Amino acid sequence: MARYYFLAFTLLISILKHIYAQETDTEIQSLSNFIKPAIPDKYNDAVSESSRYNQKPEPGGSIVIRIPIDPKSLNPITDNGAQSNLINSYIFDSLIRQDSETFEWLPWIAESWEERDQIFLKDETVLEGKIIQQTDEKIYFAENKGKIVIGKHDAVSYDIPTGTVILKNGTTLKGQLKEYHYTIHIEPLSNSISRIINLSDIKDRPEALTKKALLLNNIYIFTVRRGVKWHDGKECTVDDILFSYEAIRNKYVDAAPLRSYYNDVENVTIIDNDTIKFVYSKSYFKSLNLCGGMTIIPKHIYTPERYAGDAESFGSAFNAHEANRHPIGNGPYTFLKWEKGKEIVVTKTPDYWASQCNLPYWDKDQPYLEKITWTIINNKTAAVKELQNGVVDADFDVEPDTWFSEQTNTPNFTQTFARADITVPLYTYIGWNADTPYFKDPNVRTAMTHLIPRETIAREIHQGLVEEVTGPFFIDGPIYDHSLTPLGHSLKKAKQLLRKAGWVDHDGDGVIDKDGIPFEFEYLIHNARDYHQKIADIIKESIEKAGIKMIIRKIDWTIFSETVSDRKFDAVRFAWGTGIDDDPYQIWHSSQKENRGSNYVGYNNPAVDRILENARETFDPIERWSLYREMHHILYNEQPYTFLFCFKTLVFYNKNFRNVKFYSTRPGYNLTEWYIPQENPEAKPE
Repeated sequence: MARYYFLAFTLLISILKHIYAQETDTEIQSLSNFIKPAIPDKYNDAVSESSRYNQKPEPGGSIVIRIPIDPKSLNPITDNGAQSNLINSYIFDSLIRQDSETFEWLPWIAESWEERDQIFLKDETVLEGKIIQQTDEKIYFAENKGKIVIGKHDAVSYDIPTGTVILKNGTTLKGQLKEYHYTIHIEPLSNSISRIINLSDIKDRPEALTKKALLLNNIYIFTVRRGVKWHDGKECTVDDILFSYEAIRNKYVDAAPLRSYYNDVENVTIIDNDTIKFVYSKSYFKSLNLCGGMTIIPKHIYTPERYAGDAESFGSAFNAHEANRHPIGNGPYTFLKWEKGKEIVVTKTPDYWASQCNLPYWDKDQPYLEKITWTIINNKTAAVKELQNGVVDADFDVEPDTWFSEQTNTPNFTQTFARADITVPLYTYIGWNADTPYFKDPNVRTAMTHLIPRETIAREIHQGLVEEVTGPFFIDGPIYDHSLTPLGHSLKKAKQLLRKAGWVDHDGDGVIDKDGIPFEFEYLIHNARDYHQKIADIIKESIEKAGIKMIIRKIDWTIFSETVSDRKFDAVRFAWGTGIDDDPYQIWHSSQKENRGSNYVGYNNPAVDRILENARETFDPIERWSLYREMHHILYNEQPYTFLFCFKTLVFYNKNFRNVKFYSTRPGYNLTEWYIPQENPEAKPE
């Protein structure tokens, strides 16, 4: 009975949220409206309210986490799958990192960075610096100066009214100061103007200020801190950063989805032993995120010099390198072992560089846990048994029927395990391959959406722990347009649209056809989760009422993602993780259909292409999100995907763990913050 009360309550909340969204969504809200502090141990009733914020983290112990499948590899460049991304986030570091609560970009391997603009003049002069002011006729420019971002902890003192910052190394910086939670942004003042440029002197049409004439925030100069070590003891240097970028850009490296984000990088150059510079050929709102957030891999492990400029040979060797299964990283945890089909183990990095730097956003004892083990258990019944037996400490991949099962709701289980239901940015979908004879026509794809009984699937399979979505943006984020409502299940509307598209049962065999081709397609699923088969069975029964024959093709997860990347399917049920403010270019731009890009369904719409291209160069978030909402409407009308659900991520974790926080950014948690109190008798010693 409690289960049905919960389902009813969930449905009511969903309805109220939808009504509220429709009433308040007339204007796009600022990202600041979506910043919410994470409450430590919110789901753990063993932690009192009074002690929640007064805990002292203690090092020691370990955690065992169940995952359903092995990653394809542990190379962060060639595998962007969920399991690989999760594990690699603890093994590898990047130049900067984003705070999960405030979304602020923080210095990490980079001690600081500088952002600059470029102006191209008719006399072929290229100016680099920062635009201070712009009028209808002139641009006021600070040449060879930019906006500098430093950590507050690196300043001996700073004074906002006078714009003065004194660094620990004795350097004094002056400018307009903007103070953030952990950082200071120092922007050039008006007295920094060194050139006044007439718009008429700018290359191309000055009134248009075209892409080639004026580039904003397209140059990033990173100062790399010394003392960052690879796990084999070698120094992490600017050479490694350049190598990582070059590996991504190598067309023979299996990194097409990632490579699409770096297509507009014009060059990357090493300035000196501590400084590296990225220059973009276009303005791009995520350029800092991508060049600063790029995972760095060790050059000395992959030895590119052996291939003497032979990009193809290097790419083949890189894709198959043994380090892809035994990675050498520079992050808080060091890879220990990977027994395929059994477990992946990492251990706390001795003398981790970030623990030596007195960073205010990193405790010197972090990470607190000595070891993380990801144990591969595909069978959900076996997963529950291992939780009950104390072998597994946490499961972040709980299915709804497990969540509601008797075994996980006994007093013993609930006394041991906290239960968290969190919403993170992701959505599931059915992708219709537009290059097949079945799904070229938007009318057919819309008909298919009308044939998918989403309410039934949500109720019977997902137990009400989902929300129907109508587009590719996070349902609780600033871009999603709540005025668009899901297309309902309607056999009548589906048949009308199919007839309109020319699909009729001409030969009377019970299967509709067109141009002599019967509507008989394969629906691709993988074996990593049991409920995919159940969903497929429900869909098959519904679709065949419209005279369509659906063949369910179930394959092993290890070849599933390759099959999808190669676009060898008619229809596929899959999912995308997104972000609060993401760039969906790699999924929807027509250029990403080929070379194993992420436009798996072969979607091609010039209007969407233009939106994606313009959005990339739009730095004002409200303007950019308006463009994406326009795209949301186009996708809604053309249904290249049947957008299904935003999931509740269901989690069980042992109540022994403390400082457990859940965030709105993927994966939704950070194990480097977790710890086990020493006085806890259940703590696992190392």
